[in-house]
Parts: sequence; structure tokens; C-alpha cells
Amino acid sequence: MTKQANQTSDGPFKGHHFLFILLGLFAIVFGVNVYFTTKAVTTFPGEAVPKSYLQGLKYNEQLEARATQAALNWRAEVGTTGTAAAPVLIARFLDADTPIRGLDVDADLVRLTTDEGRQQVQLSATTSGDYAYELPALAPGVWDVKVTATDAQGQTFEARKRIILK
Repeated sequence: MTKQANQTSDGPFKGHHFLFILLGLFAIVFGVNVYFTTKAVTTFPGEAVPKSYLQGLKYNEQLEARATQAALNWRAEVGTTGTAAAPVLIARFLDADTPIRGLDVDADLVRLTTDEGRQQVQLSATTSGDYAYELPALAPGVWDVKVTATDAQGQTFEARKRIILK
């Protein structure tokens, strides 16, 4: 005698077999989703900019500050020099082609993907009219540098530069 097509050697395929297979597949999908969601939440800090909502509320103030900065007609050049083992952050501020002296210059160094290694430093004036800071042993990679210069009258100028340390 021949077996029917829907029967196996253990017996017929019934509804509860299908239910267990379906529940097993959903359990696998659910488990993978939980794993990836947990990894995503624990590895991403959530905000690219601290207090982003408050910064959004102050957007018009930022536009005014940019217009004030543009009216100064200053120009900034930011970069690194020195060796890979001992890089030096250099900032130069120019009014037309004349170096601007007597500024209070600060820099904020931030990694693109994390706040680890974030540094806020103060640059010192050099004899050539530049402002410099010997960087400590920073991790290689891409860094965002925001340099803020303030003159004696309280006028502020910000420059941003992305640098690559090797």
C-alpha cells in the first residue's frame, strides 16, 4: 500500500505542526529585532548636538550672530602642522590680509561619532600673529574643530574646520 502525499513516516501533518513552525519563525524574527534594537540604543547617544531642542528655539539668535560675524569681514584659516606624533593646531585670523593680534582664542575638538576624547583648549599667540596649541596624543581619525576668537571689544568670530589626524 502507498502512503498519501500529506503523510510522513511519523504521521500526518496537522494544524498544530504548522502553528509551532509559524510561532518558531516569529520567535526568531522577534529575537533578532530585540538584539538589533538593543545594540542600536546602547551604542548611539541619541543627540548629535546637546540640547538640540533649545538650540532650535534660539535659531534666530544664531542667524543674528552670523550676520554680525559676517559684518566684521574677518577671515580664518585653521589647520594642523608638525608631525603625526606631535601635531600643532594653528589658527590665523585676518582682516583683509592683515593678521589680527590680541585675540582670546579657544578651540573645541570633537570626534564625529562620539564625545570620547573631546577637548576644549586655549590657543596661545605666536610672534607671526598666528595662534597655536600643541595637541596631546589624540586618537587618529576625523575631528571637527570649532575655533572661537574674541577681541578686546567683545566681538566674537567662529570658524569651523574638519581635520584628519593620522
